[in-house]
Amino acid sequence: AGEGLVVTSGYDETYGYVVEIDHGYGIYTLYGHNDRNLLKVGDRVSRGDPIAFLGSTGKSTAPHLHFELRKNGIPVDPKEYLLDY
Repeated sequence: AGEGLVVTSGYDETYGYVVEIDHGYGIYTLYGHNDRNLLKVGDRVSRGDPIAFLGSTGKSTAPHLHFELRKNGIPVDPKEYLLDY
């Protein structure tokens, strides 16, 4: 969704393979249920960079992307933060 720093890249029982990116100002994005993560903690990413392969890991019943945007730890509607909406 935007440039930032990878702060989580691993496995979670609920989200399966998950990547979390810190975009600054208390904004984080989470990408879950990945088949395989392409990034490691400490990597910097830019908008549009591939971060993972779509999957169905964790508590999932079919392949899909779980995309979540959090501000100060609270999930919020991402439409207010995404460009080109």
